[in-house]
Amino acid sequence: MKRLIELVMSMLFLGWLALPLFRPGTFQGSDSQAQEKILQVRPGYTPWARPWWKPGSPELESGLFAMQAGLAGIVLGYVLGRLDRRSA
Repeated sequence: MKRLIELVMSMLFLGWLALPLFRPGTFQGSDSQAQEKILQVRPGYTPWARPWWKPGSPELESGLFAMQAGLAGIVLGYVLGRLDRRSA
């Protein structure tokens, strides 16, 4: 339990250290950065695929992404835990 508390505290500390690196309003997702770079390199480019559904608001999109990441973390933790117990 002590090890878990140490890990959580170190993660919070590292997150706190990273805060000055990002100024408010300067963060962009990788999709928009890639799109800008592609248009610089090849101005006449048209995408060959389109999303089949677009969330109604940026908050919903962010929430769905966070839920996806959380579920992936749960699945990964479960699989790694099972593999660890199998090898012990």
